[in-house]
Parts: sequence; C-alpha cells; structure tokens
Amino acid sequence: MRLEVSTVVVARLFRLAAGVIVAIVTSRFLGPAGRGEYFIVVTLAAVIAQFGNLGLHSSNTYYAARDPKLVPSIIGNTVWVSLLSGGGLAAGVLAAAYLFDVFGGGATRSLWFVLFLAPLGLLFLLGENLLLGLGRTILFNTIEILSATLLVVLHLVSIVSFPTSAGFLAARTAGVLLSSAGTLGFLLRISPSRFAFDTSVFRLGFGYAARAYLVALLGYLVLRTNVFLLQFHGGFEEVGLYSVASQVADAMEIIPTSVSLVLFPKLLHQADGGWMMMQRSLIQVAQVMLAACLAVAVASGVLVDVAFGPEFVRSGSMLRLLLPQVFFISLTSIVSQFIAAKGMPLAILGIWIVGLVIAVLLGSVLIPIYGGDGAAAALSLAYAVTFVLVVTLAFGRRDA
Repeated sequence: MRLEVSTVVVARLFRLAAGVIVAIVTSRFLGPAGRGEYFIVVTLAAVIAQFGNLGLHSSNTYYAARDPKLVPSIIGNTVWVSLLSGGGLAAGVLAAAYLFDVFGGGATRSLWFVLFLAPLGLLFLLGENLLLGLGRTILFNTIEILSATLLVVLHLVSIVSFPTSAGFLAARTAGVLLSSAGTLGFLLRISPSRFAFDTSVFRLGFGYAARAYLVALLGYLVLRTNVFLLQFHGGFEEVGLYSVASQVADAMEIIPTSVSLVLFPKLLHQADGGWMMMQRSLIQVAQVMLAACLAVAVASGVLVDVAFGPEFVRSGSMLRLLLPQVFFISLTSIVSQFIAAKGMPLAILGIWIVGLVIAVLLGSVLIPIYGGDGAAAALSLAYAVTFVLVVTLAFGRRDA
C-alpha cells in the first residue's frame, strides 16, 4: 500500500503545483476582485458537481472493487448522470442567477462557464474514482499528471491571448473538457460500454450511493458555504483574498487525500474490518500534517507576499486561521474511509449536518465582523467538532 500511496502522492503533487501556479497567475493578472469572481465560478461549479453526483463518486469505487462485471453499466450510468444531473443543475443555477441578479451583471456573465465546468468536472471525478475501484492506480496517476499539466499550459496561454476572468475560465473549461474526454476514453478501452442507462445497476447501489451522496454533499457544503456568505457580506475582493488562503489550505491536503484514495479499496478487502490499518494510516497522517501546519504557520506571511503579491497580504492571516481546519479535515478523511467501508451508517449523516450547522452559524456571526478571518475561524471550529464526532462513531463500529 505504501508504494501505491507514494505514487498517488507524486501525481497529486503535480496537481498541487498546478493549482498553486494557476492561483498565482490568476491572482497576479486579475487582482483580488477579479480573482474573487474567478473563484466564485469555479467553486459554484464544484458545488453543483457535488449536488449532481448522486453518490456515484463512492458507489463507483465500491462496486467496481467488489464486482468488476458491473463496470460497463457503471460507465454508462456515469456519463448519463454527469450530463443530465450536472448539466441540468447548472442550467437551473444559471437561470436563477440571471433572474435574481445574485452576483451582479459582470459576474453573472461569467457564470455561463458553469454550464460546462459542472458536468465535465463531474464526469472527470466519477471516471477517476472508477479507475481506483478497478485498481488502475498507475493510470489514475498518469491522468492526474497530464490533466494538471494541461491546466497550467492553458492558463499560461490565456495570459497572452485573453488575461481576464472570462479568459482564464475558458482555459479551465478547455482543460476539464480534454481531461474528462481522455478519462472516459481510457475507461472504454478497459471495459467497453454501450452508454445505456442501466436501472438495475443504479438501483443496486442506490442505498449506499444515497448515503455517500449526502455525506459528500454535506462535507463540501461545510467546506465552501462560507465562500458565499463571504461574498454576500464582503464582496468579490474579500473572496479573492480568502481564495488564496483556501487554495494553499486545499493544496496541503494532498497527503491525506492520497492516502484516502488508496485506503478505501483496501479496507473493503480486509477480513478484520480494517480498524488496525485505519489506525496506522491515521497516526502517520497526523504526524505529517502537524509538522506541515506548523511550518506553514511560520512561513505563511512570506509565502503569500512572495507568491501572490502585496495586495494579498491579508491572506496570510486567513491561512493561519485555516490551518486547524487543514489538520482536522485531513484526519477526518482517513477515519471516514473506515466508516464508508462499513457500509456508510446513517449516523454519519447526522454528524455532517451538525458540522454544517456549526459552520453556517459561526460564519453568520464571525464573517460580518471579521471578513475572511471570520470565515477561516468558523471553518476550523466546525471541522474540529466534526472530527471528534466521526472518531466516536468509528470507534463504536470497530468490531461491526
């Protein structure tokens, strides 16, 4: 498992580097307000993908690992869900944004990119999870590296041709289109599909997928709801400052997410339930992430100033306040794989509902007063509570 985790870490490092480069480029050329507009559109597309995945992100991995004969049908279902669910939700959000002028005229025009980013991003996500369920870790890593490299190249090209929010969003859309198409092509070479929607396979995984869907959706809302609260109270400039801190925080999660991706299929095949395997992974991740958070806390001011420029100096304090969130979300992601391998008990939904309520309530109080700093603090507190509750649930299921 260590070798597989190491190779996934290398691939995720490429994605980390790509994300940082894209963040630097867009911040330098757009400034806080333009970067905030770009980040709102990208975040909204990701939220829609979470709403539209119907739990296939987990059930694809779960059933591909347990019964590879289902893969052709899973591929067909994945394509249909991505296009209809992701695309339909994106169209609804766009219509509502125009009807109520939610983000203002200029930003609303940029939202057209959500129509493409949401379904294509969803297809890419589900396709990669399916590869992991099939045990194709090397292919997964290759796609990660290629897609990350492509994203950087297209953003750099946009500097010359169209260095605006719309230009960078067009570059991102082109990158996601090519990445999702490539992933689908590789899947079809492994297991050809007729692209028919298989209702029997969909129903087979519905119970598991529904719980996984709600857990992932609630988790993502905990992570990103404060972005929209921040835009409402502070505007695009405050979101732009916060987005830099958030980008660095997301990048720091490369090790725990890599471990989680490899750990889940392994846990499904553990005769003893995987409790000891999860514990070992948790301790190792905790040690690494504690050291990483301390290092970033010391260097955050210089890091932000050098990489993003003096306009983003306030992002440094936001990043420091986000570091507890980075630590606790890292540990939560490991323990959550153990819970998922146990069949996703309903109690996990209650835990994430509690986390979301805490994040929203704290954000509603702190953001109007402290802006991005309040958003970061609210998120860190919400994840600390969520981690304690998730560990308690896992401990109770260790012998199940």
